Amino acid sequence: MSEILLSAKGVVKEYGGLVAVNNVDFHVAQGEIVGLVGPHGAGKTTLYDCITGMTPMNAGEVTFCDEKITTMKPHEVARRGLARAFQLTRVFGGLTVLENVIMGQQKFLVGNLWNTIRSLFRESRRSESIEVAMKLIEQVKLSGREHAQAGSLPIGERKRLELAIALATKPKLSLLDEPTAGMNPTETNDVIVMLNRLKADGLGISVVEHDMRMIMTASDRVVVLNLGRKIAEGKPQEISNNPVVIEAYLGKKTGTT
Repeated sequence: MSEILLSAKGVVKEYGGLVAVNNVDFHVAQGEIVGLVGPHGAGKTTLYDCITGMTPMNAGEVTFCDEKITTMKPHEVARRGLARAFQLTRVFGGLTVLENVIMGQQKFLVGNLWNTIRSLFRESRRSESIEVAMKLIEQVKLSGREHAQAGSLPIGERKRLELAIALATKPKLSLLDEPTAGMNPTETNDVIVMLNRLKADGLGISVVEHDMRMIMTASDRVVVLNLGRKIAEGKPQEISNNPVVIEAYLGKKTGTT
């Protein structure tokens, strides 16, 4: 069995009287793709937020590479090798594609943003940073767009850029929130191929997606949330035939109790 990279146990997140995540256990192993699905409002993004320190949880514990990260800040989590790509793309719109990916390599730098940017372009670091960034840009199929301003990219290309930025941190595990949103079927298939290549290299991956074909094709295991609770977990075929999951997405059939 592959090494467990991430283990979240008993995670609870409440907003006033609303329980957004309700006693959820979740784990991802090295070289595994785990789909995280559920209807809108199921708690998927909130679970990611709790795991990565974006929002404090009310209860539960998160361990990453055998280290407790429950109360760590997002930058502390990132420095340990847990990368995050967001549902709403977060790129530096005023920088080029190449500059964005170079910025992604700097997870261990601290201090003022502009000092960080200036440090990237010192001659001693420039060549190596550019070489790494260009390989990642090619990997996410953005070759030829490296000098385009990130803010001008269509949504599908911004999603791929954000994935390249996440990979630039050299993560052990990546949490991806709707990485194929805005992509056509060909682009989605390209992402599936790329994720499987990264998985073969030992990267742990979890993917939130509403494109169920993508999830069922790419995932080794699927976790289903509904109304903040985990209602099912298993292989894609098991999940697609699970009556509890079908009910959560489609509602009860007429005449059932």
